[in-house]
Amino acid sequence: MASRGARGGRARADACARLGPRPRRGARPSAPGGRSPRSRERGSQALELALLLPLVALLLAVVAIAAISVAELVAAQSLARDAARAAAAGEDPHAVVQAAGRGDAELRVEPSGEVEPGAPVRVELAVPLRGAAVLGLEQHAPAAASMPAEP
Repeated sequence: MASRGARGGRARADACARLGPRPRRGARPSAPGGRSPRSRERGSQALELALLLPLVALLLAVVAIAAISVAELVAAQSLARDAARAAAAGEDPHAVVQAAGRGDAELRVEPSGEVEPGAPVRVELAVPLRGAAVLGLEQHAPAAASMPAEP
């Protein structure tokens, strides 16, 4: 048995000599060509960033334009309500729209002229969306409101 242990130890030493030196603890094996796998990934990460960055910027721009358009829709509805209130009180609804700084809005009042008290006055308004104009689109925010005419 003693000879067997000596032979086994010698065989192990021969096998280790054939494999070469042990790698450091935590070291990654190198790829063919001597470059580590991590150095090959650096270029792909830069390429992914270069491809995704314009898409992210485009997505942010679309979200910003959509938010501006929604805000303009809400403002158009509020302006239509104010114009209907003015028309119901016997005032000029066009002056309300002009005072709001939206002279570019299309305004239609039904019925036009004198209205008997309690009859409904309807105002329809179409305001150009400034957010869509950035993209070269000509979109309008439709809004309508009704109020009973005041005595």
